[in-house]
Amino acid sequence: MKQAKNPPSLWQGQMFHLISLLILIPLVGYLWVAIGKPFPVVFWVSIAIPIAHQTFVWLSWRCELLYSGTSKSIGFRLYLVVFLFFLQAGLCQFPPVQTSGLSIDEIAEKIIHFF
Repeated sequence: MKQAKNPPSLWQGQMFHLISLLILIPLVGYLWVAIGKPFPVVFWVSIAIPIAHQTFVWLSWRCELLYSGTSKSIGFRLYLVVFLFFLQAGLCQFPPVQTSGLSIDEIAEKIIHFF
């Protein structure tokens, strides 16, 4: 009879994600500056929401697997409410706007020129 696997530790397999995030955030910031810093609030909120969503899901499910933490603390219904809030926030559409006078072609050219 096979023995059940132990759930992964809280940090198991997360170092790659942390290192990637620490590399990508400055790169995204640099590219944002290169295209003229359009719409700082919208831009950084659109970066922060997926990071917050992934962090919430990672912590919730790892704590649930290890300690039944999510069920015991906030319960599945509140977890679902927070999950759906982040999902809705990530899917919301911002109104179309001009990017600091640059066309899409000019922005693409600046990014290609960067590489």
